[in-house]
Formats: sequence, structure tokens, C-alpha cells
Amino acid sequence: MKKIFILATFLLSIGVLAACASDIEITFNVHGETHEVRTIEEPGTVGLPVPGLSGYHFMGWYHDEDFNEPFDPDTHVEEDLTLYARTLVHESYDETPIADTVRLDPSDYEGKSFPDDGIGEVTYEGCIDGDTTRFRPIDGQNTLSYRYLFIDAPEATSSVEPWGPYATDYVCSVLENAETIVIQYEPHPEHGLPEVHPSIGRTGTFGRDLVTVWADGRNLNLELVELGLSYTSGTTNSEFSREYQLAQNNADANGRRMWGQDDPLFTSDPIEVSIAELLDDPDAYHNKFVTLEATITYRNGNYYLCQDGEELYLYMATAPPFMGRNIGALVDFQWLFFTDYFGTLQFTGFDVGNAEVIAEESPDEACLVD
Repeated sequence: MKKIFILATFLLSIGVLAACASDIEITFNVHGETHEVRTIEEPGTVGLPVPGLSGYHFMGWYHDEDFNEPFDPDTHVEEDLTLYARTLVHESYDETPIADTVRLDPSDYEGKSFPDDGIGEVTYEGCIDGDTTRFRPIDGQNTLSYRYLFIDAPEATSSVEPWGPYATDYVCSVLENAETIVIQYEPHPEHGLPEVHPSIGRTGTFGRDLVTVWADGRNLNLELVELGLSYTSGTTNSEFSREYQLAQNNADANGRRMWGQDDPLFTSDPIEVSIAELLDDPDAYHNKFVTLEATITYRNGNYYLCQDGEELYLYMATAPPFMGRNIGALVDFQWLFFTDYFGTLQFTGFDVGNAEVIAEESPDEACLVD
């Protein structure tokens, strides 16, 4: 009986050892040192770590130390393997080595039109914020607002968040100076681009179409992520899923803009100014925070701020009760954002916490209406 037990134990040990021996180890080497070892129990694909390397751009995993052969994430790994991280020194907050590797070939859109073919040239009609722009297809269809796919830039419309105005200005500048702008639907992860009507892409909030924007062949969506001017998500089924992941990881690791830098716009006090000064020289105060005392007026469903009979529109996505209760009151407004929306000067970024009623009935008779 004892011999049988020993034999069974021996055979069990052999089985365990055989199972362990079949495990496949993938070693991930970063700058000459082991960063991580991952094990798979049988031949197959392996999940790739994305190391956060402060001071470097992580560019991906390679088979060799000279970075001649990139590792394909779909590779069927059958034996132990060592992969090497290719990195570049982070020298500037404006460099985009990941986005630089992605280019749109003219053959991808020439002879095609948007939206019917899912890709095509458009004309730039104006920025709304860092991830929403108005475009008009070159075949003469209506101008519409398009939301950038896979990204979420800081707000710069009804609310104003750090790096929001900067992201908006960056997008506006790129598109104003681009010779060729192309927008593209990404195939729906479940339905693709149907043959009958390939223009059925993805839609976001307010029913806006979600698109990738290419400016002179560069993926602007991806570029914003790498610059630290937008978050990315939902890219699992994207052709550029890996690039989005690397871009955001590198931006985070190096504390780029919204990942660690203070927005200069928010580090100084708002400018005390009058409405007359804003109207007289709007460029001097464009995209700046201001403070002023003004009377709340209301007409045609809109709120305005008034001084000596001169008014400026106050844009709010939804007006809080504070505004309705204080029509005709003199209010001290702090941290209002002065900007323009397609040529219309206006205030935005209103926060009830930054407003204080000075007089329930304004003494400014020029602003009081029956």
C-alpha cells in the first residue's frame, strides 16, 4: 500500500512539473532591466503592459534590442520570449511622436464623399470647442457640428475648465491653416459600415456624428490626446486603439497639460473691466476671465449683462434659478469668461458661487426696462 501511495505521489509530482514546464514566459525589458514577466499556460496571445516612463515616450514593444522588428499584439506566442521597450526622450511638451506615425493616404479618400462613403473632404466652418467643430462636406451639403470620436476635451462653452480654451484655440489654429481636411466615420463595432448606406457611423450626445478628423493627413483626435489636451476612451475596436492608448499613457507619465500642468489662464486673477471696454477693444480681453458689476436683463428667452445701457449676452446651457430671481438686480460677477461664438461677443462660464447681489433693484436706470 505504501508503495502505491509513493508511486501516486511521484506521478502527481511529474504531472505538476510537466504542467509548469508547459507555461510560457514573456519577459518585458525596459532600458536593460526586467520590467515585468507575464506567463501564459498554453500557446496564444499575451496582453502587453504599457509602462509609464516619466521623461520618455514609450513607443511600443520590439523583438530585438535594436528595435528593427515591432511585436505584433496578435502574435501567437509558442515559446519563451523577451520583448524590448522602444522609448524616446521626452524633450518638449509639443512633440507628438505617436501621432507622427499615423498618416492618412490620399488614396483613402480621393474620389469619395462624406457622408455617403464614410470618408471625404470637408471645409472648416468654425470651432465650437476642443472636440466639436462645424464642417461642410465639399459636395455642398449642409454645415453640421461634428463631435470628435474617442476623445473628450475639457469644456470651453457653457462651463470653462482648465485647458479647455487652450484646446479650442489649438484646434481652431490647426484647421484654419490646414490645406486639406478630411473627416471619417469609424465602422460601428457591431454593425460596421453597411453596404446600403455606409454613412451610418456612431453618434454621441445631442445626436452629433462622431468622426475622426484628419488635417493635412494627421489624425487630429490622436494628436490632442498626445498633447495632453483630451482624454480618450472606447477605442477597443478602433484601428488605432494601440496609438490612442500609448498617447494617453505617455501624456499622463510626463504630466502634460491636463495631466499635471497648471493652465496659466487659471493662475491669475480675473481682469476688472467694463462692458464699454470689452465692446471697444474685444481682442484685448478675448478668452480671458473678467470681473464686473452689471445689471441682469432678460428678453426673448436670453439673459444679458448691462452697464449704462450697453449689453452683452450671457450664454448658459441651462439658466439657474438665481438668474430668474434677480432680473433687474445689480450683481457683482466674478470669473466670467469673455469670448465670441461665431462672431457674437458673449460671456460664459457663469457659476452662481461667483455671483453676489449688490442691489435687488439696480440703480442703473439705462438698463431697466418695463
